[in-house]
Amino acid sequence: MGIYIHRLTLLIMKLHKQSVLHDKPKHWKIFPLKEVGTIVTGTTPKTSVTEYYGGEHLFVTPGDLNENRIVNNSETKLTDSGYQQTRPIPPNSVLFTSIGSTIGKTSIAGCELATNQQINAVITNENFNHDFLYNTLLFYKNYIKKLSGTQAVPILNKSSFENLRLPYPPLQEQIKIASILNLWDTVVSNIQELIQAKKRYNKGLMQQLLTGKKRFPENVKSESTFETRFGNYPKDWRYVRIGEFAKEMKVKNGEDDAGFTVLSCTKYDGLVDSLEYFDRQVFSDDLSGYKVVRKGYFAYATNHIEEGSIGYNDWCDKGLISPMYTVFQTDNEVVNDRYLFGLFKTEKYRHIFEVNTNGTVNRRGSLRWKEFSKIKVPLPPIEEQNRIAKLFDSIDNEVSLLKKELSAFKNQKKGLMQQLLTGKVRVNI
Repeated sequence: MGIYIHRLTLLIMKLHKQSVLHDKPKHWKIFPLKEVGTIVTGTTPKTSVTEYYGGEHLFVTPGDLNENRIVNNSETKLTDSGYQQTRPIPPNSVLFTSIGSTIGKTSIAGCELATNQQINAVITNENFNHDFLYNTLLFYKNYIKKLSGTQAVPILNKSSFENLRLPYPPLQEQIKIASILNLWDTVVSNIQELIQAKKRYNKGLMQQLLTGKKRFPENVKSESTFETRFGNYPKDWRYVRIGEFAKEMKVKNGEDDAGFTVLSCTKYDGLVDSLEYFDRQVFSDDLSGYKVVRKGYFAYATNHIEEGSIGYNDWCDKGLISPMYTVFQTDNEVVNDRYLFGLFKTEKYRHIFEVNTNGTVNRRGSLRWKEFSKIKVPLPPIEEQNRIAKLFDSIDNEVSLLKKELSAFKNQKKGLMQQLLTGKVRVNI
């Protein structure tokens, strides 16, 4: 990846040295999208017809357009008969989500595929470059979203999309600008792939360390194992109920909520700052009944823990969370919280939570503390827990540094887009 960074640095220097600033390039023209290319709105085959699904034809929905410049994969595949019910588009078509909360997501078709009706595809003609259009739609995303109105479900209808007027330089300049921006996309993509590889490695390592299949040699006191309903563990580990080392915390917020951070719990990231994560308020205006989650406390969604909704507060001193959550604290002389949180986030324990939720007396899909505290967990000696936790932290730190690097390159690209896609900085053809 270093060669890409070197090329980008040289490119920035070259642009600043050779480019000429312009308020408004005279040779750039404004075109509605319907003159840029053919616009195709996707369609969904009847979901009730099972013979339409399970084939080899790619079917893309807005959920597949997650920050990936090129889309060439999807969990949904159509059979030949299902594909015939759609409006297939060719490779290099530019995809744009025009309906719903995901409006504005943009990508490029990496192969022939079909989309659902929430996506419009632009098949550019010979005078326009698809990579340039992709970047232009990204750049003007917020402006375009405003055209969808303020209704509960935002919609940018096909007519509005077709008549969307955007600025374009001549084709050769489009190609040059797109090639520059694509360099940043390549680096961003490489960092994203590295982050995912690190996460996969961490997940696999966690599975082995948290079950005792891989251990630090100096911590091994016995080669034997004992059997449980959910797998075998080393004989020198304990297998204890959560309630033996943890207690529920029932402190509720008083009248003064100043200084508290309102938290939400996510499946992958655990407890997060709710306002910052969702970029809007999703919690109640009345926080008087919210539960206190101090630093070092766990919290899980009493009614949805089987979905993996459990978190640990290791970053803010005073947090508040919905009364729909159960909050608890552990005895740190017995358990390392980082170890325990890693254990709770495994697929095995998501399954265990699900089994116990379905097995509760009221069968209403909740797992209250009384039942939760009876669940057993494998506990190595605290020294081994600490070593496992320290290793996880080092891997997380590597991922965190990569995310900061990713953010820096994304911000650099935004700066370049501001210059190049408005003609403020010109490129030599």
